[in-house]
Amino acid sequence: MDEKLYELILEKLKQINEIRLLDFDYGQLMEEKPPISYPAVLIDIDYPLTQNISTTMQEVRILVKLTIVTKSLSETNHLAPKPVRSKGLEFLRLRQKVYTKLQGFGNEEFFPFERKSMRTAQIRQGLKTTVLQFETSCHDDTASS
Repeated sequence: MDEKLYELILEKLKQINEIRLLDFDYGQLMEEKPPISYPAVLIDIDYPLTQNISTTMQEVRILVKLTIVTKSLSETNHLAPKPVRSKGLEFLRLRQKVYTKLQGFGNEEFFPFERKSMRTAQIRQGLKTTVLQFETSCHDDTASS
């Protein structure tokens, strides 16, 4: 089930041409020189709540955490010329594209995605990091196989 969900997310986000790397979040940003290309989206999947429907089926609430990482490319202050500032604010357009791709997305296995939060995180100098959290749910019957 995790692998199916991960592959679905990859397929949706691969449609955003600006993204240079999609990967599971293994803590790459904690390394001194993160081994990633920017902009990147690091993916994490959690099950904060499960509930039995039967002995071999559960309803699973799923949180998908997307960490969008971009390099600071240009100035964003009020003194910068508008074209320069616009380049520096590309990360805002990228996170909007990620939100738009996943909000409401669902299929026969997973209920529609719903954005639960969006926050910035200051992890390392020179990188702009936004964490988007989506929630979905599904019925997991993999214990019956």
